[in-house]
Amino acid sequence: MAGPEKNLVFNGYFDIKSPDADFPLGWVKANGDDGTALAWTGDFVDIINCRTVKVTNRKYTESFTGIVQDQQYSIEVRPGAVWELAAWMRTARAGVPLRLVAVFLAEN
Repeated sequence: MAGPEKNLVFNGYFDIKSPDADFPLGWVKANGDDGTALAWTGDFVDIINCRTVKVTNRKYTESFTGIVQDQQYSIEVRPGAVWELAAWMRTARAGVPLRLVAVFLAEN
């Protein structure tokens, strides 16, 4: 079964800056510690047709740092739905692992 041909996630390409913070509208920072930081760079990356969020982990710890969709912009997860998730990531230091974790929460 073919799905939609467009991104249904609000501001999924990080094009719109939040008026209240230097971060994409509809997204919030999650977790981290004093050695981690997140920033919306606004830099456009042609190969992915998207703007970027830079994650800095100065201590190179195993601390989880990420972004989540703001509750008011979230999409309802329905039973039997098929989702496709894509991300483009790179590291500035060789040997540092990158992990993508997707969590879908459904209310009963």
